[in-house]
Amino acid sequence: MDNLKDLEAMAVIVKEFRTISKMNRQIILNVLNQEHEIVGDKIEDPFHEIKERYLAAGGRENSRGLIPFIKEVREASGRDLLSGYPKLGLKEAKDLVEGW
Repeated sequence: MDNLKDLEAMAVIVKEFRTISKMNRQIILNVLNQEHEIVGDKIEDPFHEIKERYLAAGGRENSRGLIPFIKEVREASGRDLLSGYPKLGLKEAKDLVEGW
């Protein structure tokens, strides 16, 4: 996967997306959501299982709080150095968990 080509393609898509009607943008978003349901992010998201457990525990309102999940994300990010994901710092892990 060539990330630079992907980013360039996404920039073109976003630029074009802004030029179409609101109704057609909604149709495109619906199609993308359906594709996401089919493909999912389990394969490419190294934190998918942690996110699922965090949300099942109540998300931001869970009784365990954010700290255990932030620690788990940091540990998971450093497990496989060949995966292409760098070990996350405390702030990056916290931002990721809070974004869920």
